[in-house]
Amino acid sequence: MMRTAVLALSLIVVQLLTVPVYAAAVDLELRAAPSPVITGDTLRVALLAKSSDGTAQPFAGLDVVLAWDPDVLALVGVDQVGAFAWSLSYFPNDSSLDGLNADCSPTEFCASYSGVPFNDGLAAYQAVVLFADEIPVATGDGVVVTTFVFDVLAPAALSKVSSEREAGLFSFSRVVSFVEGGFVEVTGELRSTLVSVGGCGSQGDFDNDCVVASTDYSSLAVCVTGPAVAPVNAACQIGDTDSNGTVDLRDVAVLQTLFSAP
Repeated sequence: MMRTAVLALSLIVVQLLTVPVYAAAVDLELRAAPSPVITGDTLRVALLAKSSDGTAQPFAGLDVVLAWDPDVLALVGVDQVGAFAWSLSYFPNDSSLDGLNADCSPTEFCASYSGVPFNDGLAAYQAVVLFADEIPVATGDGVVVTTFVFDVLAPAALSKVSSEREAGLFSFSRVVSFVEGGFVEVTGELRSTLVSVGGCGSQGDFDNDCVVASTDYSSLAVCVTGPAVAPVNAACQIGDTDSNGTVDLRDVAVLQTLFSAP
């Protein structure tokens, strides 16, 4: 009964549409953009629905309990560019349920809900189709449901963005598929993503103290290998100021222009 309350909109959808049920489960995968991020950046995390056995799996909608570290990331909203054209893709006002999307404080809703959850590390997301001619189909490669957008607040070696099975009494992560006259839950695996956030990330700032100084020159000296030679290790990549895959005298010249402290 509690799960029915969460997916009220999804129930409306599946009662209006009748298509065959498929056996495959639908996995939900969070995938961060591969490029490194630093404090002050915007982080984009795509949510994909993927068929567990690679066959086409139509589905009606989904709910996701999204979790993140609020000291590292702040949820801004969703971006539907490149995603499936849902009738609704949003963070609903769930004040009558668990209140995960409160936007004034972890427990308080603003007089007029802004649609962006408070940055407490938990939010309830929903996507559904209503009277749509086209329905989403999960495949082995996955269909993009939406992209969650975060502001990057602070450095972290590894910060996890995840979809949790449940939160509170009424909020669940699940996918529903069509059946004759109703729906069936087809939720498969929930896959998280890890993000590495640098504190300053300036080119040549090897010690991540937000300035390029003499200590960084010492680190650069170890990394210089010459043209067409890859950096000696991953840590040396911050010295590759022109992003050409090498650390050479051209990078030394750039570092001199960035020098900001003794």
